[in-house]
Order: sequence, then C-alpha cells, then structure tokens
Amino acid sequence: MRVAILTLIIAAITSAACADDDDWCGEVVENGAYQLRFGDLHVVFPRFLEIVIDGRSVFSDRIQRVWAHPYSGLSIAEAGDYLLVEAYEQDCVDLLLRRIFVISAAGELVVSQHVWTSFWEDAFFFEDESLVYWSAWFCHPDNADRTSKSSYVYVWPGRGGFQKVTRPLDVACSDQGIQDIRRARIEFTPLEPALRNAGDMSE
Repeated sequence: MRVAILTLIIAAITSAACADDDDWCGEVVENGAYQLRFGDLHVVFPRFLEIVIDGRSVFSDRIQRVWAHPYSGLSIAEAGDYLLVEAYEQDCVDLLLRRIFVISAAGELVVSQHVWTSFWEDAFFFEDESLVYWSAWFCHPDNADRTSKSSYVYVWPGRGGFQKVTRPLDVACSDQGIQDIRRARIEFTPLEPALRNAGDMSE
C-alpha cells in the first residue's frame, strides 16, 4: 500500500513538474519507449512500467504513465545469460524508489523485486551462480536487523525470489569485505529512450 501511495504521489509531482521549470529536477523531458536487443530478444519498455519481450507483455504495473526524465528511467547490465534492468522513479529531493528485474536469455522474466535501500552505497554482484544484493545500510549500527556479530545480504539462487541470508559481520562489513564487493559489483549503464512516441512498440 505504501509503495502504491508513493507511486501516485510521484505521478502527481511529475505531472506538475512538466508544466513548471522551477522544480527540483530541472527541465523534465517526456520520453517514449526504451528498447534494446538482448541476444535474439527484442525487449521494449513502452511505459513506466511495462516490459514487453518479443511482443509479449511479461510485466505491467496497475498504474502506467509516460517515461519522464529525470523523474523516471532505466539502467541495464548484461550478466552472462541474464539481463538485469533497474527502473527508478524519484522526486530529486528525498524520495527514490527502485526495482530490479532479471530477464533470462530464454525471454522469461525470472525476478521482479523492489530494491531494499536507497541513498546508501549498494551493489548487485554474482557469487558462484547466485545474484547477491548488498547495501551499506545492512552494516550500519542503527539497523536493528544487524547484530554485533552478523549482517545480511539478499541472495537470488537462480530460481524463486531473493532470500535474506545472514553473513558474518567481519565478512560483509569489514574494509576488506567491502572492497571485495566493490570489485565484484555489476555496473549498470543508463539506457537512452529510442523513441519519443511508443506507438506500436509493444506489439
């Protein structure tokens, strides 16, 4: 419910900002569809937020709207047989909502997950065959889920959803541990919208 309310708030902010150049985000540009090729797949993001793979809709939010930079956008990373997509929406002040999607080379959406933290250093990385999410918040003393001896990460083992997994504090939060995570971090690249008008790109 909280996410749905925040989504409605952002939609209202975006609509107002498009008519007002004196907003926090600066000039707002309404974009059309984002699209890309991943192997033989044609992946299109016609609106915020819908995913269409080879003409087949695999994800669709109940509330959809046009992409509006910099209030919303996409970043991608190719990791072996998977395409990682991070979608975001923000108010350029203190609200940032992110969602991670994982698409397989077979054209299946295998993961859809709201990212657990914002405004903290974080990273997605592979550990063996599992996709791992780490955040500096998981190491912070004010985090009630952290103990004096343990922290945690979220792990996707290649099926199902992410699972919360406990890690020793000196592994997940030590200087050496954090350096290792930074080296393994998957780097995302912002995706530029290919079209101003989505038109029939979802077909």
